Amino acid sequence: VAGGTSIVNYEPGHVERWAYQAQKAGDSEYLLSDHSWMYHEDTYVKNSLVLGEPLKARVSVKVRSKQEAITKEYELPFTLE
Repeated sequence: VAGGTSIVNYEPGHVERWAYQAQKAGDSEYLLSDHSWMYHEDTYVKNSLVLGEPLKARVSVKVRSKQEAITKEYELPFTLE
């Protein structure tokens, strides 16, 4: 995420693997640490997969000038079998 930009490919094959890892850990959300930038506690970009119907991509951005992180969720256009 150098320069604050990151593209995460939520293709079905990747999502299936991430969902399996989240379910194995007993979580309903899977942090995509390889696709996130979290070097500081007060400044970060976190990309996650949220399990459920529908599946969602979650992006949380925290900057030092704001007290709270800004979080957006986006529905994925497919389901897992």
